[in-house]
Amino acid sequence: MKRRIFALSGIALVVAAASGYWRWQKRKKDWHYDLPQNELLEQVAQLPLIQPTLLKKRLLGLNVNWIEQSRLRRDLTKVSTLLHQLGGNVTRDSHEWAWVQQKINGPYVRDRFVTTAEDHIRNTYKNNEIESLRLLCYGNNAYWRGETMPTTAVFSQFIKGFIAYTLHIMEDQPNTRLFEVWNEWNLTAHFKGNEEIRRGSLYAQLFVHAAAAIHKKSPDAMAITQGLAISKEANGLPDNEFLVRTLNHPGVLQSADGIGLHPYFFKINGSPERLMNYLVFTRQQLLREVKGYSERTLPFFITETGFPTAEKSNFSIGSSWGYGIDETLQAAFLTRLAILCFSQSYVQGLVFHNFIDSGDNKEDIEHNFGLLHNDLTPKLAWRRLAVLIPVLIQASEFEWIIGQTAEVAGSVKEAFDASISPIYAVRFRCGSNRWCTAVWATTSKSSTARVMPPQGANSLEVCEKQFNLEPNTFSNNASGHISIKLGLEPVYITQMQETKPEALQIMI
Repeated sequence: MKRRIFALSGIALVVAAASGYWRWQKRKKDWHYDLPQNELLEQVAQLPLIQPTLLKKRLLGLNVNWIEQSRLRRDLTKVSTLLHQLGGNVTRDSHEWAWVQQKINGPYVRDRFVTTAEDHIRNTYKNNEIESLRLLCYGNNAYWRGETMPTTAVFSQFIKGFIAYTLHIMEDQPNTRLFEVWNEWNLTAHFKGNEEIRRGSLYAQLFVHAAAAIHKKSPDAMAITQGLAISKEANGLPDNEFLVRTLNHPGVLQSADGIGLHPYFFKINGSPERLMNYLVFTRQQLLREVKGYSERTLPFFITETGFPTAEKSNFSIGSSWGYGIDETLQAAFLTRLAILCFSQSYVQGLVFHNFIDSGDNKEDIEHNFGLLHNDLTPKLAWRRLAVLIPVLIQASEFEWIIGQTAEVAGSVKEAFDASISPIYAVRFRCGSNRWCTAVWATTSKSSTARVMPPQGANSLEVCEKQFNLEPNTFSNNASGHISIKLGLEPVYITQMQETKPEALQIMI
């Protein structure tokens, strides 16, 4: 009898959850983005908190900015070919509000380069083989110049204009389903350093209205919060105080489909492993400090991050200096970061900045984030990721089996400064009977790992540096152990077995 009661209770919970979900979906369709600000915020804040629907496939791709490529008179077909060769399934692009509307309530205007780029996006991505993540960004001086705190009337007009701009973009790109509302509001130049605006609730109000408009226009669309910039006040560390405040604002948690982050740790000599310490900490911080987050644990979308290959350090933020790295280290960092991020199920999107170098000044950090040089010749990172990205998108059952995974309480700085292990290893399934373990060292000091296969295991395949790209580097060993020289780039060890094999024993 107890089992039966338990079963009926379980069924009741499932039915209740399903009922709440469909009520929530219906309410999304019934939202009115033209309501007064306070009325809409109150309405959205009453929506039930349920887990958001996850994407069928996680997103891994690049910032491309087709409009910039068009204005540079690049061959967009050639750029598309290179992009498809890389194998990513998302691009991030912007069509800024101030570019298309110069007068309040005025017409939307675009030059021939913008028209060419927008047509290219619409025609190329119409089947959603590659998702277009559209960045709805920055202000418009015709509505509000940003340097002073707006009156209610001015900000209401600003919101109304931003929503009209959002709907214009959605109508122009009907196949686009992913929208990031603003770019780095917590560090934007539009506010001329006005702290009250930057740290106030204005962004939260704008987001709720924009998300309501997006969901009203397209219920299947996803609204992602602004990419959280690193902070000037904390020596280049992410501004989690702003993130927590935003998510606690009435209506934001209910209307958001994901959280945007921009963890540029290269500016403080960061590494992929330190970035992961930050992500683990942030996840736990939101569970502790954001009311309702445990009921609606929004996934993370890293919509910008990267490591530049500049020859000189010339970018300062706060009291810290950024630095450029060589192409070998960039390739190692980006491949490790992709593997680590996909090992965490709550990271639903990773977009590297940038596809193509934005300039040819080798000493300017901002010019050198690309996977391709300005002349479209590939860097080492492009060659590595062109092999790895398609595998990661299709892979499943990720396990972080070696490396620092402890939760870090306290502050963002303590999380960043937490220790990292000398080696890391992540295992994932990359086929019906293929299991891959990526293992690497976190220091340039040479080290050799001894790998012990499980007893009775089939032979192992070992590939250094490039996943399945250099067959001649494979070696087989059916018993005993194998010794592998570890470096900053991952080494890939494959186990061929239909059922899930035991994890490899890896020792230094």
